[in-house]
Amino acid sequence: MDVVIVTWYDIAKTFNDEDFKDDIILDNRLVKMQSVGWLYKETKGVILLVQEFSEGKPRDYTTIPKSLIVEIKVVK
Repeated sequence: MDVVIVTWYDIAKTFNDEDFKDDIILDNRLVKMQSVGWLYKETKGVILLVQEFSEGKPRDYTTIPKSLIVEIKVVK
């Protein structure tokens, strides 16, 4: 398993946004993220990134759609 840094875009959500404007730029609503962990598994559509293990089993993990990934760098 490689340790990787994944750069990807996540959604942004605002509740009860009183400043909502119809001319909002939708592409600016995504948030650029970086997550670090072990590249544990991947399918055609997603990767499973594990940040913590407990007794050899994933405990803290993130599933990231590949369509939202900008870059994956292997940490050496």
